[in-house]
Amino acid sequence: MHLDVPWWGAIIVATVALRLLLISVPVMSQRLQAKQSKYKNELADYRDRMDEARKEGNNLLVQQIFLEQRDFMKSKDIRLGRQFVVLAANGAVFMTQFFAIKEMCKVGYPGLSTGGSLWFTDLTACDPYYLLPFISAATMAMVARVGIEGGANPETMPPLMRLGMLYGLPIAVFAFGSQFSSAMCVYWCTSNGMSLVYAAAFRNAAIRKFFNVPELVKHPMNPNQKNVFAEVLEKWRENKTNQPTISSLKADDMQRFKKAGRGKPVIKG
Repeated sequence: MHLDVPWWGAIIVATVALRLLLISVPVMSQRLQAKQSKYKNELADYRDRMDEARKEGNNLLVQQIFLEQRDFMKSKDIRLGRQFVVLAANGAVFMTQFFAIKEMCKVGYPGLSTGGSLWFTDLTACDPYYLLPFISAATMAMVARVGIEGGANPETMPPLMRLGMLYGLPIAVFAFGSQFSSAMCVYWCTSNGMSLVYAAAFRNAAIRKFFNVPELVKHPMNPNQKNVFAEVLEKWRENKTNQPTISSLKADDMQRFKKAGRGKPVIKG
């Protein structure tokens, strides 16, 4: 590097600069989260109604409720499609830098093998103490909880998806991070750290006002709220003990009808 910046510092500076250039992503995510918090009860009602319709096997009703929800979200300017496009673009930038660093480590780019610091002096090698993968996983867990990137509060997600986001994703990050080079882990830690900085910044009312982000609507906590593991277990038990669906009843009736048609006629003497 011409500025005599070590490679670990260059990775951090480049990552911070990119995240600052893409500040529109957390801004849009926070706006979406604010709108969803405002209509949390209504959105939860749609989700519960669709769950009940699915349990009954009434696909027509599921579609009807889905269309109602879509019209409701459109009327409240909750546009998930627009958010998806922004997140996809942000993800493309993330993956581009991620794979660029990976390829540089793979070919042994000059200076990377000695451009580390502290215990990870060789950026092309894996962290021998697994500290960087652990930090990556821990920060990812915190990012998932605050929902700064996706604009969705984990509490509004279905139980299984929430379990995957809060626990499955960090475990996967640690598992993969332990196989990645230290340079890639430095990048990952920095990116997650910037997400947490944004999350902390958007707790400030002045910053939210500057970026035209509405305040989050705080709903009272449900004293009977179960933890995510209990909710997933309860859902699994419900699926095992579900009442027969309309589709299954129709299928059973059809089977009985076919069997009756193949039976021998009764001849009265």
